Amino acid sequence: MTDPLLVQAIFKGDFNEIKNLLKENVDINYQDEEKRSPLHAAAFKGDANITDFLIQKGARINIKDSKWLTPLHRACKSGNEDAVNVLLKYNADTNARDKNWQTPLHVASCNNAYKCAEALLASSPTSL
Repeated sequence: MTDPLLVQAIFKGDFNEIKNLLKENVDINYQDEEKRSPLHAAAFKGDANITDFLIQKGARINIKDSKWLTPLHRACKSGNEDAVNVLLKYNADTNARDKNWQTPLHVASCNNAYKCAEALLASSPTSL
């Protein structure tokens, strides 16, 4: 099965095509057989503008795939600090757990995504 046109446009970075597809009422929260959404793709790719645009158009920020990974987990896994910052701006759940009980901070740390880890830590309220 091929990816839907919206996911293809996200991976190409074709912002105009994304806008056109959304005008045609393409499902912004479509999930593939592994329950990955277009926002998962944008966060993984690390395109902050597309990530921001999708959220503004109604993409579910804390949507989980079949492994319970959120777009924030995906952005941290690929070390995309810009996408992490956009997701944090819209209050992505920094404490979301995947099936292995890992938070986005665990994922960032395991993937040497130091800038992502710093952004996550900076967004967390201090509790001393």
